[in-house]
Amino acid sequence: MTHPFRPRFRSARWRIVLLGAVIACPTAVAHAQGGVPNAHRIGGTVFDSIANAPLGGALVQLVARDNPAWARTTTSEADGRFVIDRVPPGVYTLGYLHPRLDSLHVTPPVSTVQLPGADSSVWLAIPSVATLARAACPDMSLADDEAIFMGRLRTAQTGAPVTAGIVSVQWWETIIDGGVQQRRPIITAETDASGAFVICGVPVATPALVQGVSADGASGVVELEAPSSRLLLRDLRTAPVEQSSAAIAGAPTGADSADRIVNAIVPMRGMGRLRGAIRTADGTPIANAQLQLRRTVGSATSSADGSFELRELPIGTHTLEARAIGFAPLRQAVDIADGDTARIEFVMSPADVTLETVRVVGERAEPAWKREFESRRRQGLGRFVDEATIARRDPSRVSDLLASLPGITIRAAGPFVSQQQLLMRSASGGVCVPDVIVDGQLVNISGIGVDTFVQASRLVGVEIYRSRVLRPFEFPMLRGCGLIVLWTGDRQPPPA
Repeated sequence: MTHPFRPRFRSARWRIVLLGAVIACPTAVAHAQGGVPNAHRIGGTVFDSIANAPLGGALVQLVARDNPAWARTTTSEADGRFVIDRVPPGVYTLGYLHPRLDSLHVTPPVSTVQLPGADSSVWLAIPSVATLARAACPDMSLADDEAIFMGRLRTAQTGAPVTAGIVSVQWWETIIDGGVQQRRPIITAETDASGAFVICGVPVATPALVQGVSADGASGVVELEAPSSRLLLRDLRTAPVEQSSAAIAGAPTGADSADRIVNAIVPMRGMGRLRGAIRTADGTPIANAQLQLRRTVGSATSSADGSFELRELPIGTHTLEARAIGFAPLRQAVDIADGDTARIEFVMSPADVTLETVRVVGERAEPAWKREFESRRRQGLGRFVDEATIARRDPSRVSDLLASLPGITIRAAGPFVSQQQLLMRSASGGVCVPDVIVDGQLVNISGIGVDTFVQASRLVGVEIYRSRVLRPFEFPMLRGCGLIVLWTGDRQPPPA
C-alpha cells in the first residue's frame, strides 16, 4: 500500500566535490630560510564556514607539482592557523584533511599555489551550507526553513557501514487552506557504499522521527531536530531485529520503498547499558528524575546525586527521554553498544510556567491523548471508536467491544474466561497477534486477556491499525502484526 502522502526520495550515492576552497594571496616578502636559497613560508587559516569558527586539528599538506615526493605537512592550531616553512619557489598542490569533511561527505578540496619568489598567505575553508545544498540537492531549491540531514548508517556491533539501508524522516505538518488539516510527510534516502546518506528538505526547528533500516537490522525511532544552521549531522546505528525486515530486502528504489520500512521491529531488551547524571545549569543534581529509553523497557530514576543507570537495553541508536517535576523534558539520541556502557549528561532547565487566575465555566479541558486521537483519525489510516460511541454501547467487557469490530477475533486460551487470545486479520488476509498499547504503554496480554488490563467502564477510546505500514510512528512495536490502542479515563455519559 502506498502511503497517502507520497514521500520525496533521494539516493545518497553521491560525493560532494568542491574546488576553489583554497585561496592563495601572495605577499611581497621574499627571503631565504634555513640555508635554502629563496625558500619561503606559507601561512594561513583553516575556517569552518558552517560553524562560523576557526577549524583546529586540520592536517594541512603541501606537495610539489613536479616532484610528488617533496611534501610538507602540519596541523592547524586551535585558532585555525598553520605555518609551513622552508618552501622553495615552484608550483604546489595545497589541501587539508579533517573528520569534519568526512562527516559532510565532502571530498578534500585542493588548489594550486605558485611561489614566484614571495611568501603566501592562504585561506582554507569548509564550504557553507548554501554551497553544500547546491551540490547535495541539485534538483531542488531549499527554502529558508528547510535543512539537509547527513550521516552514515552503521551496525551497532562492529561499526561497519550499512551499504543497502534506507533512512526515513517523518514529521507533522499543519496545513491551513479553507480549514485546518494535519499530515505526516515522509522523506527517504538510500545509503551508498560507505553507508552515507543525505536527505534534503527536512524542516528546521521541527521535531522529526528518524529511523534507519537494513535487510536484517534497524535503529530505534529517534527524535531529531534540524538546527537553525540548516545542517543536521547524525550517524545511526542498527541492530538485528527480532523478526527480519524482509519487507525491504530487495525493495525497489523509489518512493514506494518508504512504505516498506515504517516501524521496523526493534528489540525491547538487550545487553547494553547507559549511565549518566542529570543536573541543572549550575551543577545542582536533580533527584527522582524519570528516564526512559523510548519504545523499550529501559527506564530508571535518578538518585540523590543525579546519577542513573539503565540496564538490559537494546543496542543501536535510540532516544533517551528525561522528565522531572518543574523542569522542561529533554530528549536526546544515544548510541548503545553490545556489552558496553554508554554515558550521557543531561542539563535540565526550569519549565517556563506562568500561573494566572483561571475561571472554568462548565467545560473540561480536552486531554492530550484525545487531541492526538482526533489528529490521527483525520489521517484516515485506521479504525477509530470514540468516547461517545463507547458510551452509547456501554459494553460490560472490553473484549466484547473489540470482538464486535471487523477483523478482530478473540479465542479462548485456557479454562478461565479471562484467558483469551486476541487475534487480528491483517491487511494481507492472514491472522496474526497484534500489539496492544494501553494509555501509551505497550502491554503483553498474550494468554491473559485484555479485560485483565482495562475495565470496560474506564474505556474512552480505541484505535485499530491493520498493518505495520499503517501504524503511527509514535507507537512502539513488538510484533510485525497490526496494533490496537486503548485509552482509559473518566468516561462522560452519552448526550441525551
